Amino acid sequence: MNTFKKNIAKYLAEFIIVLVGVFFAILLGNWNTNQSNENLRQKLLTSIAIELEENKKRLDQAIEYHTAFILTLDSLWVHSEKSTLQKPFFEKQGFRQIPNWKGVGIPVLQKTYYETAVVSNIFPDMKFDLLSSITKMYEDITIHNAGREKIINQMYKFNSETKFIDVLLTIEIIRGDVLQFEKHVSNECEKTFKLIRENN
Repeated sequence: MNTFKKNIAKYLAEFIIVLVGVFFAILLGNWNTNQSNENLRQKLLTSIAIELEENKKRLDQAIEYHTAFILTLDSLWVHSEKSTLQKPFFEKQGFRQIPNWKGVGIPVLQKTYYETAVVSNIFPDMKFDLLSSITKMYEDITIHNAGREKIINQMYKFNSETKFIDVLLTIEIIRGDVLQFEKHVSNECEKTFKLIRENN
C-alpha cells in the first residue's frame, strides 16, 4: 500500500509540474502575441500618421493651385462673350485657351496604411476617440477620391460637341465643392495625425 501511495504522489507531483509548465508556456505565448500585436499597432499608427501628413501636403498644394486658379476662372467668365461660350471647346486650342490651366489638380489621397491596419485588426484595442477620428478621416478621404474620379470621368466625356461653357461649368465645381472639401480634409488630416502622435 505504501508503494501505491508513493506512486500516486509521484504521478500527482509530475502532473502538477507539467500543468504549471503548460500554464507558463501559454502565459508566455500570450504575452509574446500581445507584444507583437502592440508593436504592430504602434508601427501602423505611426505609418498612418505619416500617410496623413503626406495627404495634407498634397491637399495644401491643390488648395494653393485651386485658390489661384479661381482668379483665372473669374476672368474667363467676365471677359468671354456669350458667343464664345457657346462655341465648341475643341474648335480652338482646347485647354490651352484657359490661362494657368495645369489640369484638374485634385490629388489622389493615399489609404494604404489604413487599409493594412483594418486587415491587421489593430482597431479593436484602440481608444474610442482615436478610432473614431481615424475612421472619419478615411471616410472623408474616400469621398474626396470618389469626387476626383467623378470630375475626371466627366472631363473624359468631353468631345467635339462640348461647348466652352460646359467645360467652364465642370471646372466651376472645383471652386465650390472641391476647394471647400479640400480645406476640410486638410484640417482633419492635421488634427488626426496630431491625435495619433499624442496617443502613440
